[in-house]
Amino acid sequence: MLLIKDASNTQQYAESDTYGQIAVTLSLGKTTIESASAVAYNSVQIRWRALEGREDTPYTVQRSFNSFAELSTVTGTDYTDNNVVAGTTYRYQVKGYRTVNGTRVYGRCFDAVTVKPMPGTTNLSSEVKSVTSVKLSWDKVSGVSGYEVYRKVSGDDDFKKIKTVEGGNKTSYTDKS
Repeated sequence: MLLIKDASNTQQYAESDTYGQIAVTLSLGKTTIESASAVAYNSVQIRWRALEGREDTPYTVQRSFNSFAELSTVTGTDYTDNNVVAGTTYRYQVKGYRTVNGTRVYGRCFDAVTVKPMPGTTNLSSEVKSVTSVKLSWDKVSGVSGYEVYRKVSGDDDFKKIKTVEGGNKTSYTDKS
């Protein structure tokens, strides 16, 4: 007699004098990340497609610097990482999983995605103060620790840095040169 056991009961499937083993492989499929983008200087949002026929599948979201480590487990198809630093490159992967006899069995992951959150842009305005003075003003950008001011003089090919304004709350500089 050939018996197959599962988590809930034992079921008889066939009468036989021959015994054998059956190996069962749990296959969850491959998780495909649809998008990964910086939604602010300090957060990244990842969205993926639900595994076909497995809408209730939990997923592990993993982030890597040198090796992947779990950030969170979620049951939906998106996750926002609010613990990132602007200018740092992050790699993410997402895998579906099932818990079988107390052990997680993971599905495969499509290629990992890379995201580098950056500070937002600023709107610049200028006001002539005198023949030799121009006041530059800009909107505050969240998450920055300062601003660099560049100037291009007529006839020059490139912009040159003329000032580093320390402090993210300072939003103006007067160029007197």
